[in-house]
Amino acid sequence: MRVRVIPVLIGLALVGAACTSNGGGQTAQSTQAVTSGDGTSKPPGTTATDKPTETKRNKDAKPYAETVKLAIDDIQDWWAKTMPEVYDKKYTAIPDAKIYAVTPKKPAPACTPAGGEAPYEQYEENAMYCTLGQFVAYDDQKLLPQLYKDYGEYALAMVFAHEWGHAIQDQNGLLDTNLPSFVIENQADCFAGAWTKHALDNKAGGFRATEADLQSALAGMLKFRDRPGTDARAASAHGSGFDRVNGFQTGFEEGAEKCVTFSTDLPTPYSLTFTSQEDLDNKGNLPYGDAVRSATEDLNAYWKSLGDAYGFDFKPVDNTVRFAYDTAPPKCGSKQYTEDEAINTIFFCVDDNYVGWDEGMLQGVGEDIGDMGIGTLLAKQWAVSAQVQSQLPKDVIESKEGVTQQSCFTGAWTRAVLEGDRHNTDESGEPRLTLSPGDIDEAVLAFLNISETPDSKGQTATGSAFDQVKAFRLGFLADNGEVECARITQTDSSNSGGTGKTTTGKGTTTTRPSDKNS
Repeated sequence: MRVRVIPVLIGLALVGAACTSNGGGQTAQSTQAVTSGDGTSKPPGTTATDKPTETKRNKDAKPYAETVKLAIDDIQDWWAKTMPEVYDKKYTAIPDAKIYAVTPKKPAPACTPAGGEAPYEQYEENAMYCTLGQFVAYDDQKLLPQLYKDYGEYALAMVFAHEWGHAIQDQNGLLDTNLPSFVIENQADCFAGAWTKHALDNKAGGFRATEADLQSALAGMLKFRDRPGTDARAASAHGSGFDRVNGFQTGFEEGAEKCVTFSTDLPTPYSLTFTSQEDLDNKGNLPYGDAVRSATEDLNAYWKSLGDAYGFDFKPVDNTVRFAYDTAPPKCGSKQYTEDEAINTIFFCVDDNYVGWDEGMLQGVGEDIGDMGIGTLLAKQWAVSAQVQSQLPKDVIESKEGVTQQSCFTGAWTRAVLEGDRHNTDESGEPRLTLSPGDIDEAVLAFLNISETPDSKGQTATGSAFDQVKAFRLGFLADNGEVECARITQTDSSNSGGTGKTTTGKGTTTTRPSDKNS
């Protein structure tokens, strides 16, 4: 975000990956090559000879080569069934001979009209589908082995699922059109999400995903997003982290049939560009103190505007209480917290109407994620205040529905800031706070870091990161996000997943960021 007078929230350096190549050494939207940078391809020299029956849901992972073969076989089987359903056309499988596992000693064809062998460097740290030869090639030396080592079986499968999305586009003539690169990539992310839902529901043989894998999908989308500030109209644009997550979750929730519509009902990108050299130099981030002040003032103004609009009297949060290892633990009402209870938390104190937090923890969020990470954690506590004032029972506030509702309201607030911060303008009517490139991605990253990992049965107490981001998207994308958010606690929710370690104390609701980074 940016503040009028002070630069505002953004965050995090990212990895940009070219997903298309025109075969001429430059990256551009073309009908020749579609690559993913999040890796994609299947290697004939590393596949197992016998087709495995299924992946392991937990404990010991299958060997790398076996995982690659199983993922590709399952994706091809799924498209053989799905493409006739959504495109009314038979799927043509990519033969093993056209799936290249590239290493310095095992080259792949060049994706150029001239043909010939390509140097390893053309595929290093990448994966791609080439329309000229209808083949898939991927880095079998670095990219995929490292993804497998760092993130496990599903990371490989997600890469292939994205690249096979490009193969489907090619078989249906979409890569011969003038569709923007962003749309091509976002649709491939959507197809990957639709296949992932199949893999999660899969009870028979084939690749089997887990609830925990969904968190890896979010992390992968952030890892391979465009660099903050990239114009969504750029020739090789893939989209921001939020854009990619939005495409993936749309496919997961609504299936490949919905993804098909992306080529005619083009998805909206939320990739912001820097508007000043100062904003670029500080990567859109406000200093910590300014980020806290701007977010807290804006959140009070936002909730007051909702009260005015919907006929309830929102009482602004009176105060903030900060504490650390070298200060006395906070007190809420008659409850005196111990150091162990207070450190590494942020919470709303019902009895005394304040939001309190561990100063070192919140500063760390700003340093590691960005100022919108700070804004996200604060926004969830202001949503708790609104829930309390709406007289929601404490057990509902701390339930899965209550916690995802907080994330939803955080999305609605973020959208209000994006649309001009009309609830908080200066004397000339200009917004006091605006979003900067990377801000919305930082919100997604914050949910990854404060969310609970599903257990071996796929369950959480308060909703996984996947669920929290889904709720955030609901609040952010809906025309009246706050209305949709309000409905979450009015009906039974079927969502599963978490918001990390949540604890409760007298008159408070508390959130602890996870100990691990995603």
